[in-house]
Amino acid sequence: MQFLRFLILITFILFSNIVNAETKIVFIDIDYLMKNSNIGKISLKKIENLNNRNINTLKENEIKLKQEENSLLQKKDIISEEEFNKEIKILRTKIKEFNTNKENMVKDYNQFKNQVLNNTLKKFNEKIQEFMSQNSIELVLNKNNIFIGAASSDITNDILIEINKEFK
Repeated sequence: MQFLRFLILITFILFSNIVNAETKIVFIDIDYLMKNSNIGKISLKKIENLNNRNINTLKENEIKLKQEENSLLQKKDIISEEEFNKEIKILRTKIKEFNTNKENMVKDYNQFKNQVLNNTLKKFNEKIQEFMSQNSIELVLNKNNIFIGAASSDITNDILIEINKEFK
């Protein structure tokens, strides 16, 4: 009985080493792919353009509100208190509307950003899986999570070439 256990243990140890020796593990830098691939550059440009448009719109609206506030303060001594209070209420309503629009812009921007990045990462994922099956790779890790590794295990440039070939 003890001999059987010993035999099973030895067999398990020998075969587990063989399995580990055949596992091919590589790593990839997704941030590098996003910044340097054609499709990644286009995606980042779309996100940046929307952000710049939103910032410009918000700045223009803020300037208009500041001008209205300054105009109202200049009129304070000229107009009646009742008229002044009425215009202050109108200005406060506009400020609340501005803040609501600002929150909606931020929310819409974040949704757009997530959608664009997810679509781009899906396309990356397809090419990475295709590359994995062609090269008998079993595991791909993100380079950000790797402390040190052999340069030959970095497949970032190979994937970048494949992605740029497909998405021009």
